[in-house]
Amino acid sequence: MQTTIPSFHEPWLAKLLRLFWRSAGRSRSMDRLLSRALGYRDFLPKLSPEKCIPEFDSSRVVITQSPSGPWATPLVDTFVLLKGAVGFQPRRVLEIGSYLGVTARLLAENTSPECRIFALDLDSGHGRAYRGLPAESKITRLVGKSSGEVASPGAPYDMIFIDGDHGRAGALQDSLLAWDLLSERGVIFWHDYQIQDYFVHRQGAVPEALKEFQKISGAIMVSLTGTMLALFSRYPGWETRVEGSLP
Repeated sequence: MQTTIPSFHEPWLAKLLRLFWRSAGRSRSMDRLLSRALGYRDFLPKLSPEKCIPEFDSSRVVITQSPSGPWATPLVDTFVLLKGAVGFQPRRVLEIGSYLGVTARLLAENTSPECRIFALDLDSGHGRAYRGLPAESKITRLVGKSSGEVASPGAPYDMIFIDGDHGRAGALQDSLLAWDLLSERGVIFWHDYQIQDYFVHRQGAVPEALKEFQKISGAIMVSLTGTMLALFSRYPGWETRVEGSLP
């Protein structure tokens, strides 16, 4: 989907609080405190993962390595994502933003032998977490800025996990890219759908990106309670086709 990224018009309340945050020293703790006043950013309907992911309560996942580091996906979000990988049974998975490769490794270890994981990252050295392990045979490293040219080798993808550029423009571009590369039965997971840490991003963040993406694509997404994950699904019987509800 080729489209021009729309300009971002920051609401007056956010502008006012941004000025206060700057005058208070730009600390992350103050950012999180002030961000709570921007409740309008949390616009997606909320559903529990059990209602959105097939066989959530009965499936098993194996976590052989705990995510760690400042950019790692929290363990609870990783657990729900892996439940999605088991429940939705993807054959090809794209991860946008792979970092050390812990999530890619866990996805490889919790999917069928036929499944292939395509892990994309700007850092040419990404993938340290699975180098030399059996999981590496299922993972293809993609290096470069997310684009159709770089991300398309495994397309169409049955599952896409977006955890790359968390600025508004970058997250929107990644979302539009995922939309183009998604299979007819595919699902998209986004990380960091949350209203904290707003002011460290000069152009907004993931909620703003998803709001714009929804306007452009018409996609209906849900926020998974207890996590920082958002979901769009075309998976038969589990489509996010009616806002706020799934079969």
